[in-house]
Amino acid sequence: CIIITGANSGGKTVTLKTVGVCAFLAQIGCFIPASGGSKLPIFNQILTDIGEYQSIENHLSTFTSHLKRLKEILSLCDSGSLVLLDEIGTGTDPIDGLSLAIGVIKSLVRRKVFTLATSHYDGLKKLAFNTHGVQNAGMEFDYQTLQPTFRLVLGVSGNSNAYAIATRFGMPNEILEEMVKARDRNGECEKSMFDLIERERVEVEKLRRSLEEKEQILSGKLLDIASEQKKLEAFRRTRYDEISEEFECHFKLKLKQFEGLIKDLKERAPSTASSSARDLSLARKGVLDLKKAISELEVQPFETSYFPEPFVFSALEIGDSVSWKKISKIGIIESIDRNSNHVDVNFDGIRLNLPLSDVFKVQGQKEPNGQSSTGSNFFPPPQVVRNEIDLRGLRVEEALEKTEIYLKLARSQQLGKVHLIHGKGTGKLKKAIHDFLKSGPFRYDFRLGRYGEGDHGVTVVILFPGADSVEESK
Repeated sequence: CIIITGANSGGKTVTLKTVGVCAFLAQIGCFIPASGGSKLPIFNQILTDIGEYQSIENHLSTFTSHLKRLKEILSLCDSGSLVLLDEIGTGTDPIDGLSLAIGVIKSLVRRKVFTLATSHYDGLKKLAFNTHGVQNAGMEFDYQTLQPTFRLVLGVSGNSNAYAIATRFGMPNEILEEMVKARDRNGECEKSMFDLIERERVEVEKLRRSLEEKEQILSGKLLDIASEQKKLEAFRRTRYDEISEEFECHFKLKLKQFEGLIKDLKERAPSTASSSARDLSLARKGVLDLKKAISELEVQPFETSYFPEPFVFSALEIGDSVSWKKISKIGIIESIDRNSNHVDVNFDGIRLNLPLSDVFKVQGQKEPNGQSSTGSNFFPPPQVVRNEIDLRGLRVEEALEKTEIYLKLARSQQLGKVHLIHGKGTGKLKKAIHDFLKSGPFRYDFRLGRYGEGDHGVTVVILFPGADSVEESK
């Protein structure tokens, strides 16, 4: 049972009617005006005592009409009933009315009937403290504006606030003064304590609602931060994959160069065996070193704490050691373009053109004469990927391998279109390249070169849509 107390015109009766209407709506399958997640049981009957039932014809006064209705309710209700009682025990002597109300409520509690009752009796407010199954609920009142807020607060009792309401309705001062005197004579000390507690509760409730609003705002910001973190993580992984593929392609290209050299040296005439043996030994050593470098290559996601503070661009010089924020490697600056704010950096023989914002200076590791001690001197370091590659003079298998690696590098550096120079000749190399472009893993769009591009001796490959504004001619 819930005992609802509070000021007149504070919403007690409306609360009873709202609960009754919601119960009816729920039981006929309609939506109810309530927050998400609200629940209502299914009642086998809804019994009410709301309003006045006076009747001269039937010899019923206010009190006797309520008694008749209460008798009917008690005879019909059970544990599956919903009982709504408005101003229980009114219409008679306050002490007798309170006693009747206590008796009815205790009877309903023993039967486990779901009951809501409104009242102004202080005795019913105290009943919740010593009776299991009874709970107080109060209609909130704003003491600053002397207005009800129409909010039901569970666990506390509401005050009638008759003096405050009488003041708001403009009762004469002499009546208000007599009201205060009479209240003081009737032991208002206890009621004043209840008033103080209620005012403090209202302030605490305001603070609680304010904290809930701030918590919701904070939760929203935390969700935004989590979303941004996911975007950054996705971007980091994408860049990680791109850089890994680019390094792998560079090393594979260099490995193919070494292996091709060994094959050519083996095919040399016996007359040059002495010099070939020496070159072959060097080439083999280069291949072993390169294979070892490939096996040890680990591109790691960068950590913010790994990098020093951003450097001053004007302090950079050729030969300075720098770290690239995308990988945990240190390279040597080989050239600086102060107009475009780009630098060419050699990472273990791989030469990359990087934006200024992506590299950081590493102190105390400058190499003499601007040369890197980690680079190989057997072959010159590969250059930044250009928009063309010359395949003339290569065997078909070698040309296709080189084409595949070159196209991967070109895609990783966002080149829109590139030119494959295969020459005219017999057309065998051109046909093999075209077949590869049609049936390869990416199925590239391509066309033959036009006037000024090399004509039929060049194939133009379109890596990204829109990079070639003129229609293809294959």
